[in-house]
Amino acid sequence: GRLMATRPPPIVVIELRPALMRSKGWAEPESLLRKMWAWGYTDISHSGPVCDLRWNNVTSLHHRRSERKKMAIASAVETALKQPTWCKLGEDMFGMLVERSHPKLPESILFHHLSRPALLEKERMARLVALELAALSRK
Repeated sequence: GRLMATRPPPIVVIELRPALMRSKGWAEPESLLRKMWAWGYTDISHSGPVCDLRWNNVTSLHHRRSERKKMAIASAVETALKQPTWCKLGEDMFGMLVERSHPKLPESILFHHLSRPALLEKERMARLVALELAALSRK
């Protein structure tokens, strides 16, 4: 926990399996997502069965309408409706993700720490100042 709070890695990827977590005594798998959010990982994406289901729901209306109209759909539109690699995951969707997770297949979760570049720049500047001070003290 200390590393995540003081020097968080810019990217963390996990495979989330709430059913397995519960079977191992982790009563609230959603709490892991909330903890990562609290540590500053607020740009989150997911890929797996839940993402597949969400994308199917988004595109099924379009497919039903096109079948009813018996229209040929431009290949560019069909390409645009293919599933992206990752779905965005907001804090308000943590419960839905855990609830809809597949009992045996993992959902890959990609956490991106947005403040990490700023922390790295701050550390770089501190090192430059220390080097300047060291150089000046040798003169």
